[in-house]
Amino acid sequence: MTDDAIPSNRAAPRDSLLLLAELQAEGSGRSIGMARIRNVSSTGLMAECDARLKEGDRVLFTLRGVGEVAAQVGWCREGRIGLIFDHPIDPMATRRAPVAGSAGIAEPYKHIGDPTIGRVRRTR
Repeated sequence: MTDDAIPSNRAAPRDSLLLLAELQAEGSGRSIGMARIRNVSSTGLMAECDARLKEGDRVLFTLRGVGEVAAQVGWCREGRIGLIFDHPIDPMATRRAPVAGSAGIAEPYKHIGDPTIGRVRRTR
């Protein structure tokens, strides 16, 4: 399914990239699973995620260059989710932040290839 096929009222421009983030249940902090973030805007993101989430679920995660983000699941379709942030972020901060020593899950990862693409590889 393409992004165009996903019904939406999204208006904010999106920046395509590939980042990993560990989703946690808001309140309990219980790990829900990993999300592969495919695009991000100031108000939300789209990610691939194997976790069983439903519209309205609340999650927390750390986004490189931004910090901890609280969000609500806006939609779920075929292994993809749309998250709506509680507060707007600067989506370009995810690109400007250095990978090593940055906040959250990106710390053990290094860029491969063109660093502007945001591809990451586990180095442990």
